[in-house]
Amino acid sequence: MIRTTPIPKKKKANAKKIKVKGPGRGGITKYNERCKRQILLLTEEGLTDEKIAKVLGINPVTLWNWKKNNPDLLKTIKENKELWDQQVVRSLKARALGYSHPETKVFCNTLGEITTKEVMKVYPPDPTSIIFWLTNRQRENWKRNAETGTVTEPITLNMNLGGKQNGN
Repeated sequence: MIRTTPIPKKKKANAKKIKVKGPGRGGITKYNERCKRQILLLTEEGLTDEKIAKVLGINPVTLWNWKKNNPDLLKTIKENKELWDQQVVRSLKARALGYSHPETKVFCNTLGEITTKEVMKVYPPDPTSIIFWLTNRQRENWKRNAETGTVTEPITLNMNLGGKQNGN
């Protein structure tokens, strides 16, 4: 058989390794006050650990190590994440139960006169939010794939493949 691709050259024993910089390589490795401020600003914006690491140009493991070695940083990050979680819970609850708020409607008639009217904007309960809330908060009562607890016997099928059926 004839080889159509070139034979790769062997590496020299004393060849230097080239360090490749890219996502998760290089970047910041030492934790300092500047990193702390950046991390806290990013958590206040609601970013996840993975996204924070990407913005900082570090590996997520490095961020995990910083949190492990700096309890005050870990505590502040948790507090910021809890604030976001509480806000999301309030929003989900409002969507599940329905809510209303005042709104100003603006109307323009055929003469070009503009009138405004204060109305109450009503958002009815959202079934998807209700299902999400119940399947996560009351798992034992609202499982998506609930087990019925019934045991069925295996079904035996007798099939005549290739043979005559019904006198044909």
